Amino acid sequence: MKLRGWLFLILCVPLLAGCGDGAQDRTYKNNEFGFSVSFPPGYQVKPITWVKEETGAELRLGERKITIQALPTGLNYAGLTFDQYVRIAASVDIQNFQKLISLEPIISAYGISGYRTYWEVIEHNDGDDGQVDRTVTVGPLYYFPLKYPRKLGEQPVKAVLIYPDPALSVEAEGIVASFRYEDSFLRLLRGQQHGKQFLASRDKPFRIELAANPTTGYNWYIAQLDETRFKVRRSGYDPDQTGRVGGGGTSYWEIIPLKAGVGTIKLLYYRVWEGAAKAVDQFQVRVLVL
Repeated sequence: MKLRGWLFLILCVPLLAGCGDGAQDRTYKNNEFGFSVSFPPGYQVKPITWVKEETGAELRLGERKITIQALPTGLNYAGLTFDQYVRIAASVDIQNFQKLISLEPIISAYGISGYRTYWEVIEHNDGDDGQVDRTVTVGPLYYFPLKYPRKLGEQPVKAVLIYPDPALSVEAEGIVASFRYEDSFLRLLRGQQHGKQFLASRDKPFRIELAANPTTGYNWYIAQLDETRFKVRRSGYDPDQTGRVGGGGTSYWEIIPLKAGVGTIKLLYYRVWEGAAKAVDQFQVRVLVL
């Protein structure tokens, strides 16, 4: 599989180094295009070069990899918006990708809108009776826009692609959720961000949303929050929109960072009459306030 057109300047540094126990997430920072993502410890970063330039990186875990790269496209597509380009991106940039199967809007924890896509791909296999082609569905591939227009040579750079090996799709969701621009901060956290670390900006609120079902007697309760560093501005519960009895919904907290530094926020899911010791679920994040 060949990918055309890439450009990255890569800097891998520890995220929140030394601020907690155990191995910390690392950051893949792209100074040239002004964005970064976080990824778990254990991955090796392999730069991708094009001519004499570092054009991207593979996050490798054994033989598996997650590719992250900016995608310039042909001049014929210069006039397309990001949304228009995503609908044809893989078919013009990756060999054997034929057409878009599905496209789903996503939002990173930092409020950056992008898409999760799946594609129809033609696989060529050489058999005893000659070449045999078959159609398969490949994905997910994730696309985010650049904040500012850029070019590689004369080619416009339309998107940042995150393309995981299927075996790393779970890890890729966390990496995708961490996508951010240099001047963006934490906006929204959901259950899949448990155990992660994020940046937030002082006086700019962020929101935590967790699936809950109070009809079972269980609720989320704050177990750890430094009130000198964070203020809960608002909290509550939104039932799902189906109207079904016992259908569950979402508990939420809007939190304002009060001062710079590092703090941990922890919530436990339990029945109040049974106590926190019998919690059946937990959510914990470490937040660096700038």
